[in-house]
Amino acid sequence: YDILHEEVMDGGFVQLIYNGYGGFIFDNPFAKVLRDWGLRDLAKMLFSVRKLYKDYGPKIQRDCSDEEFMAMFEQFSEFDDYDDEFVENEEAWTASVAHYVDEHIEEFVVVEE
Repeated sequence: YDILHEEVMDGGFVQLIYNGYGGFIFDNPFAKVLRDWGLRDLAKMLFSVRKLYKDYGPKIQRDCSDEEFMAMFEQFSEFDDYDDEFVENEEAWTASVAHYVDEHIEEFVVVEE
């Protein structure tokens, strides 16, 4: 979630994919896990973005200049609404992830005495 959060808040899904995290987020059961944690709206959004990733991922991930990278935001404007949705819901989604981790801490850390 940290990678998703940092990348999307900094530069949206285009940046997340360009920086090589598309496969990590969309080719793994991450959205299913979030759905199981109760973050149904976020999971649903990620399933939708996954379709765009499958369509545009190779074009976004190519090596390019800074100018070409910045042009991708206009070229792949289909991601804009999802970027906005993430930003609008970020605080609640982050709180939900934190709450889940707090309630299931034994699944995330091992405390040795």
